[in-house]
Amino acid sequence: MNNFDVEVFEEIRTLCLMALDAIETADRVLMGSRSAPPDNLANWTHEQLREYFDEGRKISVTVFRNVHSFISCCANISKLVWIDPRDRNSLRRHCGVDEPILVEIERKLEEIRLTLDLANNNTFHWKNRGIRNALAHYNVRLFALMAETGNMSSFRICTSDKIDDRALGTTAKSCMRTLVVDTGEYIFQGEAYNLDQMKQDVRTLLKLVLEKHPMLFVSW
Repeated sequence: MNNFDVEVFEEIRTLCLMALDAIETADRVLMGSRSAPPDNLANWTHEQLREYFDEGRKISVTVFRNVHSFISCCANISKLVWIDPRDRNSLRRHCGVDEPILVEIERKLEEIRLTLDLANNNTFHWKNRGIRNALAHYNVRLFALMAETGNMSSFRICTSDKIDDRALGTTAKSCMRTLVVDTGEYIFQGEAYNLDQMKQDVRTLLKLVLEKHPMLFVSW
């Protein structure tokens, strides 16, 4: 346990870098694809139309894959610094971690949270379990949406001016993933997350980690 805090800081650093790489990749792909559709689509052959829409789907898959990776990294940071009671039980029962060590782990994690000011300085609250539960109970949420709507789509990319009251209801209830590109809002399983704010929170967290342990600038 002597290097516990350094190792946790190193893992947070790694997750932050992975998160930022993922969301910046999604941003680049999205920005490179934002062009108006051709005016002459009506004159295209079936093969040309198929290739055009296939390319659009590939872009959507790349964007959402990277957004999902970003969300997963944020959720893992939360899981790393706040032990869920179920994780505590697993450590004790299945991994053989003794109670005194569990108490010491929790004490050290509390010190890390205080050092990084995780509970106070971030608009995206790192203790928020919503994002963790959405990923952990993915199948339950998916089946619930299917049962409720009967006509669910996997993903949608839109702008805020396209979301009126009726369309918003459709997005929240009938679409697994929606990205609102001009506001940076990501609606996942009906829950909205501000990606721009979360990205800034990750950058702030990474800065704090590197200030606390400057050697992590050069280690990998």
